[in-house]
Amino acid sequence: MLKVSNLNVYYHRVIQALKGVSFEIPDGKIISLLGSNGAGKSTALNAISNILSFQNGEITEGKIEFNGNSTFGKSADKLVKSGMAYVREGRKIFSDLTVNENLVAASYALEKSAKKNDYEQVYDLFKPLYSRRKEVAGYLSGGEQQMLAFGRALLGNPKLLLMDEPSLGLAPVMVGEIFKIISKINKNLNTTILLVEQNANLAFKFSDYIYIMESGKIVIEGKVDKLRKDSDVQEFYLGVGNDSYKSYRDIKHYKRRKRWLS
Repeated sequence: MLKVSNLNVYYHRVIQALKGVSFEIPDGKIISLLGSNGAGKSTALNAISNILSFQNGEITEGKIEFNGNSTFGKSADKLVKSGMAYVREGRKIFSDLTVNENLVAASYALEKSAKKNDYEQVYDLFKPLYSRRKEVAGYLSGGEQQMLAFGRALLGNPKLLLMDEPSLGLAPVMVGEIFKIISKINKNLNTTILLVEQNANLAFKFSDYIYIMESGKIVIEGKVDKLRKDSDVQEFYLGVGNDSYKSYRDIKHYKRRKRWLS
């Protein structure tokens, strides 16, 4: 569904955020991008959704294909109309509007007007929102606001859903619920998901395939079962390791895998 090839991204034409990044997102799967802060995960999502220009960023090399078609030159709203949706970090809801007004506002980005069934599907999936549909969104809990952000993105039944840090700032009990909803979106609505998440354990639990980034590069990738057995992944991302002291100065980064150039 999505293919990113040899992508280079700069901010302010000086700071290189992505360095030859390549990955693929198969139809119907949940794929996660993991890595520390500043690794380039959010930049990858912003590049895919074509909103880099609003952040003084630009793609200087590489190619992005969505459903076999290049996204070069397509505005963010055109990508939404073609079936791509993006739940950005921090939720970004309209806090002064009601829950229902947020959904109506999101519908203006669609190719066709949202139907009654589209709204019913959102309220059926996120049941706490229905009873609060006439309330101002800014007064919702963090978890409810995240549900609303998901609901806005799901109007029109997108083929590909980009999610940036959906668990950020949520209580632990709500984090688990949010990830169950993500799995439900993937399976019940047949929505392909590209997920950026700091909670590596949850990402491993719900994903089909993992890419790990460091300093703007993909450094290791693989199916979940394979990466779970990798000692470096266990220690640096899953919190599994021995009790012996290790100086962070002595930690070696992963060897960079040969990137795809095709």
